[in-house]
Amino acid sequence: MNKSDQRHVNIVGIDKKQDKVIAFGTLLVCDSTRGLSGKIENIVTSASVRGKGFGKCIIELLQA
Repeated sequence: MNKSDQRHVNIVGIDKKQDKVIAFGTLLVCDSTRGLSGKIENIVTSASVRGKGFGKCIIELLQA
């Protein structure tokens, strides 16, 4: 697969009060002979916000 055959969409959640990343997720979009396909990867949340729905929110944004 060539680099031009794929794209990454990254979603980053930032705590502006503390100026730090609290959540992150990636969508890898590939163009193949069957059309576009996507794979959600690397969903991570900071320990300080786990269980508060940030991971779910990242996934929902990547699916939209």
